[in-house]
Amino acid sequence: LRGSRRITCRSDGSWSAVSPTCVAVKTKPPPQAKAKRISITKAVPRKAMTSKSHTTTSRPTATTQLLITVALNSSCGNPVLPPKARIRIHRGTVLLIGCKENYSTIITGLMRCVGNTWRRIRDPNCLAKSCSNPGIPKNGYKHGLSYFVGDVVTFTCDSCYRLVGKSKSTCLKNETWNYNQPMCFLKICPPLQDTNQATVFYISQACDSVATYTCNDTRLTMLGSGQKICNKSGMWEGAEPKCINPNLNIALGKPASMSSRWTIHGGPASVAVDGKRSWPVLHTKYEYGAWVKIDLLKE
Repeated sequence: LRGSRRITCRSDGSWSAVSPTCVAVKTKPPPQAKAKRISITKAVPRKAMTSKSHTTTSRPTATTQLLITVALNSSCGNPVLPPKARIRIHRGTVLLIGCKENYSTIITGLMRCVGNTWRRIRDPNCLAKSCSNPGIPKNGYKHGLSYFVGDVVTFTCDSCYRLVGKSKSTCLKNETWNYNQPMCFLKICPPLQDTNQATVFYISQACDSVATYTCNDTRLTMLGSGQKICNKSGMWEGAEPKCINPNLNIALGKPASMSSRWTIHGGPASVAVDGKRSWPVLHTKYEYGAWVKIDLLKE
């Protein structure tokens, strides 16, 4: 600190001194320790090792050695590290052991050079880095139960929903997912319009909803079911509505319970005369429509 440590506010509203300043302190550089080069060998097949030592400092591969210059005062040679471990700090004959990339160091390991041998005083406790559970989107699914660094999870939606966002996400080294959880949105079919002959009715345009057409002229009959279904692709599925005159196939003398059966007149009967009544009565049914009773004496 250069300047006065304490200054006072005077009665005239001014300070008794200027503010002090901080100046960097110059120190002598520490003495250089005598360095010794050791080679830390990765676990590779014996046939892949071409020589006992290497002096290259290039990026290690499956058939090379990783060389680290450390200040060691020993003749212990190359230490054999525990699985998932790597050297973090070297202090003479002592090595502090941490964990490899993608692992968190819970407890630091310790190795000491005793005689000509590296002894493990304490092994490191390594915990694989992982991301939090990404969750399951509403009306969807998550595929994948492992969330370690490098793992991938996949998201899908129910058949009536479409996925918005990325379907895959990867756990990164910083223990976060590279994409946010996607969302599933309900598929909606476009609105339907009435036709010249029929009126459409539906409660919802959502997937799996049903729309029903009815003929405007009650004397006409709907050809087919008169229904459309909003399919999994978000489109209405079904034939266009068509209203036609009933195609009557009269089966005289047949009771109403038999009027939908095959007769000698060919094809299923849709109109029958009930001979059990004291006056002629027709029972008619066209395809999927309801039975209609007609009093012939009043028609």
